[in-house]
Amino acid sequence: EYTLWPVVAGSPFRFSLAEFHTVTGLPCGPFPASYDAPSFKVRNLAKDPLWQKLIGHDSQVTIADI
Repeated sequence: EYTLWPVVAGSPFRFSLAEFHTVTGLPCGPFPASYDAPSFKVRNLAKDPLWQKLIGHDSQVTIADI
């Protein structure tokens, strides 16, 4: 049902999320019921000086804006 199609050498390479998990070892299942998503509403721009230099102080910039 869920697949990734990265392009390798100009050709699509299809594999499932289960295969992605097998290859990478990354967790690809549902989050546990006790999972508390981190809040990214507050950004410490001092930790990302390149962002400030290239984009400015607006942390809500999208690729479409650039």
